[in-house]
Amino acid sequence: MERLARSVKQLRRTEITVGVHGEDASRPGERFNNVQIAAVHEYGAPERGIPQRSFIGSTMDAQQAQILDDMNDAVDQVLQGQPIQSAVERVGIYTEERVRETIRAGIKPALSPATIERRRAKLKGGAPSNDRFGTKETPLIDTGQLIQSVSSVVKVGA
Repeated sequence: MERLARSVKQLRRTEITVGVHGEDASRPGERFNNVQIAAVHEYGAPERGIPQRSFIGSTMDAQQAQILDDMNDAVDQVLQGQPIQSAVERVGIYTEERVRETIRAGIKPALSPATIERRRAKLKGGAPSNDRFGTKETPLIDTGQLIQSVSSVVKVGA
């Protein structure tokens, strides 16, 4: 019973964050890192002509019921004796994949013709599809660095 009470206390203080974290920020040779790029797209930068394309918040809103089910499953697993870290990490991994799915599905608004043209010019006129990331016309996917930097971090409470 004491172990169970300790586990419940730890669960209440456990945090899961899903997004682009500082550890995942590096973009060697580029002016902005992934955290900065993610923030600009999540909230938009109208003064720079960049519309809001919420990929984290919109996923959390759309998937809230499923994420809560995943969290309840994690609690059940912990109550059955599974370590908190592994049970909760699964929730984070499932959620980060849902965020990537949101990006791959294409977030509105569509890219401007100028952005599409700039991307095609980088490829010498081509617009190859990359099943792992999307196409060159998919908003938020150019090099694949941003979508790859989506991760989850779990901090188990004391």
